[in-house]
Amino acid sequence: MHQITQGTATAHAMQQQFNRAARMLGGSAPQEQAEALASLQQLARQGMAKAAYNVGVAHLRGFHVEQSRDQASAYLRMAAEQRYHRAYYPLGELLREGGLTECEEMPQDLRLYLSAKWMWRAACQGEARAVKALGQSWVPTLFQTLDKGYFR
Repeated sequence: MHQITQGTATAHAMQQQFNRAARMLGGSAPQEQAEALASLQQLARQGMAKAAYNVGVAHLRGFHVEQSRDQASAYLRMAAEQRYHRAYYPLGELLREGGLTECEEMPQDLRLYLSAKWMWRAACQGEARAVKALGQSWVPTLFQTLDKGYFR
């Protein structure tokens, strides 16, 4: 029983820290926003999916951190793998666009397959941009290639 109470207390403290960081991000002082992102990065490393999503988006946009598609991908993947549905579409889009260090050695069709996987999950959550992306010509071509059993 003590472990459950301790786990609940930790989750509550993490949520409070997240809420405080979210309020600070809306502040006008750059130092305050930088502190908020540092707090979100700490929460992401501790396993909080929505913090990882927010840090990923910050890296994607260059919001008070270095703009980095690779860092954005890493944080968005962290969130998506914990089933944080808001991370599905941006992660799928990053994979579709390519240019990520993690994908340099990956066959294009495999990268597009992974993109389609995250896009599909986003579409299942009602993300209109993902539905539109899955209707584009690259998706049927990808599955025709996979059906033949080879990658380009």
